[in-house]
Amino acid sequence: MRRGVLLTAAAVLLVGPTVLAFFSGGYFDGPRFVATITAWLIVLGVAVAAPHPLPDSAAGRLAIAGLALIAVWTGLSISWAPLSEPATDSTVRLLLYLGALLAAAGVFRDRLALRAVEPALALGAIAVIGYGLAGRLLPELIEQTQSTRALGRLENP
Repeated sequence: MRRGVLLTAAAVLLVGPTVLAFFSGGYFDGPRFVATITAWLIVLGVAVAAPHPLPDSAAGRLAIAGLALIAVWTGLSISWAPLSEPATDSTVRLLLYLGALLAAAGVFRDRLALRAVEPALALGAIAVIGYGLAGRLLPELIEQTQSTRALGRLENP
C-alpha cells in the first residue's frame, strides 16, 4: 500500500506541471493556489507513507532549509511591503516550490518513479508546446482566443 501511495504521488508530481501549464502557466492565483494545496497534500501523504521522507545528504537538507527560509522571509515581507499582493503571490509561489521539493525528496527514491522523471516531464513539455503551436499553425483544429491581456502573444498554455 505504501508503494502505491508513493507511486501515485509521483504520478501527480510528474503530471502537475503540464496540467498547470494549461491554466495560463499557473500565473494567476486560483490555479497556483490549487497546485500549492495539492503539493502539500502530497507532502502529507509522503510523510506518512515514505520510510525516509527527507533527504539523507546534507546538501539535500540544506536545499530544503534554504527554500524554507526564503519562503518564510518572503511571507514576513508582506507586513512591510508597500504592495502586499505581489509579496503574497511570491509567498504562495515559494510555498508551491517548497512543497514540490519536499514531496519529490520523499517520492523519487523509488527507482521506478525516478526513471519516469525525465520522460514524463519531456512528454509534458512536448504536449504544451505542441498545443501552443497547433493553435497558431492550425487554428481551424485548435481554437485559441486572442487575449487582450497578452496583447496578441500566446497566453494559454
